[in-house]
Amino acid sequence: MLRKAMVGPKGTQFLRDCRKANRAVFVWTVNDENWMLWSIKQGFDGVITDDLKKYLEVCKDYDEDAPLRLRLKDYVSAVWFNFVILIFDFIFRFRYGYMEGRRVEVQGNGQGNGKPKKIDSERGVV
Repeated sequence: MLRKAMVGPKGTQFLRDCRKANRAVFVWTVNDENWMLWSIKQGFDGVITDDLKKYLEVCKDYDEDAPLRLRLKDYVSAVWFNFVILIFDFIFRFRYGYMEGRRVEVQGNGQGNGKPKKIDSERGVV
């Protein structure tokens, strides 16, 4: 997962869901030392970086009790990215009917001439 997408409530929920599903989560591309510390603290299964030597040094010197010192611009960038994710998430769910556990499937050949049918995750075809 892109590191910026993992900051905030959607990232936390995604990581929690992956843990429940017994799936590994790798975060990329983490080249800043402070974000490396953040990635370790979050407990990701792997970190993809361009500077492996620096990452190994950060891992060696990692102190769980040390406070993170992320810059304000890093938080602002992550908040902006998550805002964009929320907008696209809403558009996707609205457009494709994924609201309230229901989704819309289209029967047909994919050329826009199929008839939509609602699928309820509990009751089946509606």
